[in-house]
Amino acid sequence: MSAEFGSKIPQSRVEAGRKLIGLSNFAQPGQPGLMYAEEPIRKAVGGFKDVVIDTFSRVSEDHRNSRAKRAATALEAFGIKPVFLHERKPEERASVIRDAQGFYIMGGNTGLLGVSMYARRHEDGSLVDPMASANTQPLADAYREAAAKGAPIIGESAGTMIMAHDFRTYVDDQAFPVKTSHGRYTDITGLGLLRDGLVYHPHQNDAPERDFHEMFAGDPNLQVLAANNGTFFTVSGMNMVIGGETTAVLFQHAIEPRELKPGDDVSYLLRA
Repeated sequence: MSAEFGSKIPQSRVEAGRKLIGLSNFAQPGQPGLMYAEEPIRKAVGGFKDVVIDTFSRVSEDHRNSRAKRAATALEAFGIKPVFLHERKPEERASVIRDAQGFYIMGGNTGLLGVSMYARRHEDGSLVDPMASANTQPLADAYREAAAKGAPIIGESAGTMIMAHDFRTYVDDQAFPVKTSHGRYTDITGLGLLRDGLVYHPHQNDAPERDFHEMFAGDPNLQVLAANNGTFFTVSGMNMVIGGETTAVLFQHAIEPRELKPGDDVSYLLRA
């Protein structure tokens, strides 16, 4: 997979300008939404009046609407006025992204988010995203351009996974395959806001520990940042730090898993 994805936005510009917050989950038990990451969110987008909420990881129109409102309620606690991307006309969405002050890409179905981000179509021309609010034009370059300009991007779960070059660790039942005359294929292309070869896996404490050895056999240089709920990372340019209330784990080929704690500087993960 190329580092540019065929993108018009050079990777070097994205890396220099990016301001990212990658959340593992929306809320911790007994807490209001996003409060476990209050400090970096408030610092990044507090008081902004034009923050886009991207709901395209949700698998029904009702979910897109209800989850957008849930996220909006949480963001409004930081003085933020949100814009619901799925409510804008498809032909307007790239411009909305390019003009926005910041972004919240919510969690849900990672496979659907990926094909929606690129407006993937089956061979017969129909959109893979079956919802009426589906993207009809790709939005990935608009997001990369916004990142290069320094607009903060907050991801939650699937919204954090999509920041990487690919999201190969997502579970199979989240697939929205592209249908061709040669069969079906699952597209796992992300936005490329992180270094190629670094992938993100949320909810490490919600499921049995995953075995990444098969992936490492095919790609020994792969690194998997697996985060427990209540953990986030922040990225500013080439600097990356773990934050939150719990821990993350770094999985690598032929190396014992490494626990990462809040406050740990992991900027080395952004370097080849």
